[in-house]
Amino acid sequence: MNLKKERKKIDQLDLLLLKTMAQRIKIAATIQAEKRKLGLPQTDQKREQEILTKIRRLAKQQKIDPKLASSIIKKIIAEGKRSHKLKNPNH
Repeated sequence: MNLKKERKKIDQLDLLLLKTMAQRIKIAATIQAEKRKLGLPQTDQKREQEILTKIRRLAKQQKIDPKLASSIIKKIIAEGKRSHKLKNPNH
């Protein structure tokens, strides 16, 4: 095994994860703006539970700890909400 080569792969995956996370947060902001236009609640607990259930199932399929996966997604969801509140303090 070439350690340097394997670390480069990890670096590339880390970048992909960050880009994907940024994209997810951006899409969530678009959804929040649309909800605001429609007068819908900004938080949808049912949808969040559906996402977490799906993430736990997918994590098991990928042999990843479901608690770890759901914890990460919860943090990403929370960051999306925090970011939205900072940009839209009146909502």
